[in-house]
Amino acid sequence: MTEEIQEGNLVRRTEDFLKGLSFWSWRELINALKDCQAMVLTADATGIIQRCIDVLIERMNANSDTSPASSSPDSIGIRYSCDTRSSESSKTKTGWWFEDLSSLSMYLMERIVKTMIAHKMDNWVISRFLSHYLKSALPMLGYSSISPKKKCGRDEQIMHRYTQKVQREVLETVVGLLHSLERAAVTCRSLFGILRVATVLNASKLCRKQLDNMIGSQLDNATLDNILIPAPQGMGWLYDVDLVLRYVQIFLMDQAMVYVPELPTGTTEPTGIAEPTSGICYQSRLKRVGSLMDKYITEVAPDVNLKPSKFQLLLESLPDDARDSCDVLYRALDMYLEVHTTLSEEEGMGLCKSINYHKISFEASKHIARNSRFPSRIAIQVLLLQQAKLRSNLDSYYMKSSDSFHSNSDSGMHLPQEEEVTRSSPVILYSKELDYSSVICEENQELKVDLQGMQWRLRELEKVCKKLHSQMSRLTNVKIKNSSSHTNHRLPKLCS
Repeated sequence: MTEEIQEGNLVRRTEDFLKGLSFWSWRELINALKDCQAMVLTADATGIIQRCIDVLIERMNANSDTSPASSSPDSIGIRYSCDTRSSESSKTKTGWWFEDLSSLSMYLMERIVKTMIAHKMDNWVISRFLSHYLKSALPMLGYSSISPKKKCGRDEQIMHRYTQKVQREVLETVVGLLHSLERAAVTCRSLFGILRVATVLNASKLCRKQLDNMIGSQLDNATLDNILIPAPQGMGWLYDVDLVLRYVQIFLMDQAMVYVPELPTGTTEPTGIAEPTSGICYQSRLKRVGSLMDKYITEVAPDVNLKPSKFQLLLESLPDDARDSCDVLYRALDMYLEVHTTLSEEEGMGLCKSINYHKISFEASKHIARNSRFPSRIAIQVLLLQQAKLRSNLDSYYMKSSDSFHSNSDSGMHLPQEEEVTRSSPVILYSKELDYSSVICEENQELKVDLQGMQWRLRELEKVCKKLHSQMSRLTNVKIKNSSSHTNHRLPKLCS
């Protein structure tokens, strides 16, 4: 019935009632939403739920420092910096409404958070509220009270399955809302905590994928304890290597080169120029992930059940720019080869080729030359690389010294009084060259000794192969003679 027929009808009175919601207190709004939980569809059709949510968010933005329902001196928020109570209350100023909204149902919580995102509230505050809601909701639903391993009756088992289903829905809803926030708003530590809960509750594939994307995009903030995740049952090895490889892949895709769509003046086609999303920041983040992966590879290397293909994927998971030195990778590979003694030659060679030996230090190269677990070809290659590096360093030093000598000689032509100094300067430079070259000659001599040792090992192996070949040939000749004599003995003699 409209106002044209009769004034004061129910529709007009309902609209006036909804307009007056802005004058309600905070507690009245929360109680109204709780009353609507029993008849969500009907209340949502009237618009009262959305009106209450809008008013609540307005109160949050207007009273972001203190609670609107509090009138105690602690809510003033103006104290001296030396007051300990002010420092404690400052941490909870932005979260004074967490407890009230955590008492609402999952549907209303999701509606409120989506409205917060639409009103462009601080994503960090929303992330904190979602973490608080998840911590308060899971124990309330009986997550810690009933264990699936505990022997219980039929009614308790039904209750456990029900609560576990509701817990899974709450978890998946919270993860979906966190995934819609900015990546920097969610801490890496909280994500790994949610991952453990998702594993226990057997969350859906979409939920796990959203968690992987959020963790992988900020893998540089993770620690070694975070990524040492036990492998699922039936995998065979200790840690979930596939999950860490997926995190690395997501991180590299997130930090990948992006296409620049701007066109230069006078051109009609894209140039195809690609630039990184961030310059120095990208390199520093990549270096942190490289350091983290070095620690992880060293930790999983002693695993006897870890397949060589998985270990090789770990070695090759990051580009060369992620590491300044590959000494840690070499030590991890040496540890892996020491544990896995049954690898084939092809598998061992594939693992050894996964390291960039240009970034191996001199001490590590000497260790490789004496390491019997590494193939001889790799050891010779490393020694040759070190020798070439030393030769280039020596050549560059000679170039610098000759340039300085020519500059000094040119200045001596214009200054006769410094002729004695210029004559003595080549001697000083030559003595410096001798000092530097003597050190390089000693290192070169050590490399030659190591190379001779490798050549001696090759000769010994060739001798052993020749002996085995000669023994095999003798055995075959003896077998042939015995078989021929045996057959001749059995042949009948011809008649004379």
